[in-house]
Amino acid sequence: MGIRYVVRVRPKLSLSVTGVVVIAVIMIPISLVLVWYDPLNGAWKWIVAVDLVLTAFSVAALVRQLNVFVAITGDSLIGNGIFSPLVSVKLADIRRVVLARMYSRHSSDSSVQFVALDAEGRCLFRMRGGYWHSKDLDSLACAVGVEVRSHDDPLIAQEFFETYPRSRYWFERAS
Repeated sequence: MGIRYVVRVRPKLSLSVTGVVVIAVIMIPISLVLVWYDPLNGAWKWIVAVDLVLTAFSVAALVRQLNVFVAITGDSLIGNGIFSPLVSVKLADIRRVVLARMYSRHSSDSSVQFVALDAEGRCLFRMRGGYWHSKDLDSLACAVGVEVRSHDDPLIAQEFFETYPRSRYWFERAS
């Protein structure tokens, strides 16, 4: 029998589709040109080998991306990222969920950030809104079963990270 989910969401499929298209658009023409201009020197074997390795890495990344999810079980909020392991937070530890808007770096666009906070206001779990559908973030927020606050005025990254300490991902360097 497996884990029963109250709510389970996946990232936007368009992200995976865009990744596959970008890799194909870059890799195929470059490989064809290289093979076309150097057929006699035997370099085509290396080009095909490199293409196969890049394709294998791309397929592995796609499979990983297709396995990314966030869910609520009977007692936990769980989820993983493409480069992160499964994280589990007990629902009993979550006191408030905030749906805050944050400006993208060097842009006037903003996206909703899902932030689950403990009693002291520390971030226990965060989801970057650019990767998830807004309705999915809303349904997760409601399913947690605690107070949900929404902030319509977007924050710049520095304000967001000052307001929600410990919410910065490992790859989001200090600004």
